[in-house]
Amino acid sequence: MCLLIVKTEKGKVDETSLREAFSSNSDGGGFFVADVGMKKGFFHADEMIDHYNDHSKNPMLIHFRLSTSGKTNAKNCHPFKTGSYWMGHNGVLSDYETSKKMSDTAMLAKDLDSLLKENPELLHSHAFVTILKNLIGTDKLAFMDAEGKFKIINEQNGHWNSGVWYSNHSYLPPIRTYDYKSWNAQFKTPTGLLATSPYNYNYSDECDICGYEIDYTTQDVELCAICSARYGELYYDDKNKNTENIGNNGAFGSKESEDTSVDGRYQSEITPYD
Repeated sequence: MCLLIVKTEKGKVDETSLREAFSSNSDGGGFFVADVGMKKGFFHADEMIDHYNDHSKNPMLIHFRLSTSGKTNAKNCHPFKTGSYWMGHNGVLSDYETSKKMSDTAMLAKDLDSLLKENPELLHSHAFVTILKNLIGTDKLAFMDAEGKFKIINEQNGHWNSGVWYSNHSYLPPIRTYDYKSWNAQFKTPTGLLATSPYNYNYSDECDICGYEIDYTTQDVELCAICSARYGELYYDDKNKNTENIGNNGAFGSKESEDTSVDGRYQSEITPYD
């Protein structure tokens, strides 16, 4: 995925965001700091945080790498010097020439170097920017000069937050949520994508049927009081066998009326939570 960050002079990136960004993209980090210079090849979060704190008042370009081509080493960390700019990239240049040693972005920076040395103003040319956009598709590129002036290609595909531009949301921690169809604890990322948790959450502080918050977590209690009274016997007798037939009830927006058999067990096929 990678994460590309453009921080303005007044922008601020907190330590939690830096740690989460490194955790999500841990194949090497790098900085270009205006009026200071470039430093890259960070493979420990603490080192990146220390470097950021040393220059937190300067405009800077920050990159966290998740390698897709080229070796995982300091040389392939972003940013790259190209012309009179320092460049970072978020994405994969699938149609671009790469090698086993150099990443796709390193190759792009090499190709742009002579062009931008001869004519730094190309980045302000609509025609040249259009060529770059056609080359990278929906990817993002950011350029910064020695004074901290920057140019972001496909800026609209990222977002601004407190004077800082982020190419994606991988600096934010995942949010735990639940999939009531499969009864599995899951994580919902800020982009809305669901990823099944590697952990087995047998007991939680939310009702397994309706999701209502309960204030206890024990091995014997997985349902709220309402769901326990209505379906508790069926649920606890054989959870794995019967959960797919348990759904909403009248108290939580059921589309069908409740139907019970002689022994009082719930049998109607209620539309499950989506």
